[in-house]
Amino acid sequence: MMKIDVCHSLTGELLDIELPEGALVEELRNVLKKQTGVELESQVLICEWGPEKNLVKGKPLRHFGLPADGHTIFFYDSSWFSAAEPTALPAVGLPRVEVQLPTQEESLSGSSFAGGPAGDVEPMQTALLNYAANFTHWKRTAEVYER
Repeated sequence: MMKIDVCHSLTGELLDIELPEGALVEELRNVLKKQTGVELESQVLICEWGPEKNLVKGKPLRHFGLPADGHTIFFYDSSWFSAAEPTALPAVGLPRVEVQLPTQEESLSGSSFAGGPAGDVEPMQTALLNYAANFTHWKRTAEVYER
């Protein structure tokens, strides 16, 4: 048996799929239909490596370098992108996360941006320094969410 990692792109859920050695793309699609309810004709499977990005019917998964550590297939339902009635979104139970976001002053403490521009500074320099300070603040805020 081989394990294939599939990321359900709408929910971010990682599906661990076990298939027999030498399995074809169709076998993976059938398992995904059973697990997610997404019809075969609506499934889009994409890999981020190799010359071929779409996993096409009739080829064994090994043709796409699977299984391999660090190789995750991204799974989409094409009906999510159509103008017609989309397939119902899967229910996902996410835990509530409480985070304490830093203030801009906390984000910039110890940074050269903490005091802001000083003296006679050109307006463009001030704009660039402000941009860099805001970027630093939002980057540190994003890091809080990654924990």
